Amino acid sequence: MRPGVTTLTDAPAAAIGWGADDREQAVALLARVPGLADQSTDRRASVRAWIADLYPPPTQDLPWGDLQPDRLAERFLGRHLHTTPGLADQLTLAADPAQAIRLLTMYTRAVAHPVFTHRLDAALIELCVRHANVLAKPAIRTATQVEAPQPLLAALHRVLSSPDINTKTLQEWGNQPPRTSHALADWAVQLTACLVDNHRRRSNLPGLAMSLNNLSIRFGDLGRREKALEAITEAIQAYRHLTETQPDTFLLDLAASLNNLSIRLGQVGRQEEALETITGAIRHRLAEIRPVVHQKELEWSLAVMEWLRSTIDGDEGTR
Repeated sequence: MRPGVTTLTDAPAAAIGWGADDREQAVALLARVPGLADQSTDRRASVRAWIADLYPPPTQDLPWGDLQPDRLAERFLGRHLHTTPGLADQLTLAADPAQAIRLLTMYTRAVAHPVFTHRLDAALIELCVRHANVLAKPAIRTATQVEAPQPLLAALHRVLSSPDINTKTLQEWGNQPPRTSHALADWAVQLTACLVDNHRRRSNLPGLAMSLNNLSIRFGDLGRREKALEAITEAIQAYRHLTETQPDTFLLDLAASLNNLSIRLGQVGRQEEALETITGAIRHRLAEIRPVVHQKELEWSLAVMEWLRSTIDGDEGTR
């Protein structure tokens, strides 16, 4: 039985949108195409060879090549997923990270094409939300690499509102965005705030303290200085409580948070308090049994202290 017309367009869309590293993965991908799911491996291999004839691979190791130019491939994929919305769900279920990144990159670029006038935005967002277990991490990475990441950001904000997300998943996602990512800065604040709420509900004081410290840093990245100060102040309260019973475990964390507090105080014009705080942080670190191990942290604290002193001296010089 010959494949139908729909299958003969679904299969190239799968090849273009999801891709494959070798022939075995290509045949497995084609098995998720609805019109080929009940076909034999030999039949799917024949379709793979047909796609390779359409788009010759640059090397024999690859199962097929790419549709060129990229803009044409993106338009083809966008148009096909718009007219065949269920296909993306079928192909994404078992996608590996490389396939997910390829899909999100091409789909996001297709969304930005003027020809679609944002008709694809909602479909991409909903796809990411439905398959967050497969697409969330790749979406975090892709959002930093495409010119118009708005649909991915909207999806990432949506998935954080799910009541089913556990702390482990949030922590895994939190390890993904780089500190320097402007695109993900707001989302990183929302994610870290979710971690704070989760740890607070579970009365997990170490996790709460760490997440509050991280939240302060994230707020600082956005220039929200008062919020950053509020978060780090609560973090230090938690760490002080922890050091009362487990000083060997949490003393350095307290010192790091005091270092953070000194920066936040300096940013809101409270340099004298900041200098006192950073001095305390250095004392905590010097009190450690192995201060040499934490030489970089000490050097950073000393640098912050010098910055604060120069700021204070500069203010006094202008009076």
